[in-house]
Amino acid sequence: MMRMYAMRKTTGAFIIALVALLFALGLITGQGPTWAEEPEGQNINQPAEIDLAALAGESRWMELLAAASDAASHNVSDPVPVAFRLRAMRMLGETDAALKQADEAVTRFPDNARIILERAWIQAFNGRWPLALFDARRAQEIDPKLAEALIVQGIAYRELHDWNSAISLYTKALSLNPDDAVALLNRGRAFVEKGMWDEARSDLDRSIILSLNQAEAFYHRGRANAGSGR
Repeated sequence: MMRMYAMRKTTGAFIIALVALLFALGLITGQGPTWAEEPEGQNINQPAEIDLAALAGESRWMELLAAASDAASHNVSDPVPVAFRLRAMRMLGETDAALKQADEAVTRFPDNARIILERAWIQAFNGRWPLALFDARRAQEIDPKLAEALIVQGIAYRELHDWNSAISLYTKALSLNPDDAVALLNRGRAFVEKGMWDEARSDLDRSIILSLNQAEAFYHRGRANAGSGR
């Protein structure tokens, strides 16, 4: 019996020594099998990130509304998906609900230029030009390089028939972004209203080249051509 005990003890010591050697050589580790590990940087419980700007650029408003709403619910402190959700709502014609949410968002993020600008757009869509002007100016004060804020102001002045102020604001927007098709369209339209046919055609031609799907640009270029006798 003592002999059997001695043999077991020797065998146990040998196994311990063998395991220690394999650890030292790195042939075995204390970790589980690599096939069971989760890929680095991936969490299967987290939703995949969606490019909200890409959805907006492709005018996929229903998808943008769903994605932005989901993103906003997962990170309530992030103003970016809130601004995209407001944009999707106004483009889908839900301006009353969008205005209510915009008021709440401005209260939560009082210094966020994009959210204030979205409220300016919603006011413009509702024909409330003084309120659109107020918010667009405020957004521009917060972010002087926000060309879109200048465009909204220009549209408001256009609707108030102040063509010179509108043209000046569109020109400032174009100094920040010379290839802004919306600014070119709107300045061209203002030039049409002032009877400045050559300037109007120049802007509208460039707007059409930059964005072929702008039916309004073709319409106002036709007005410019008719006004100049072409």
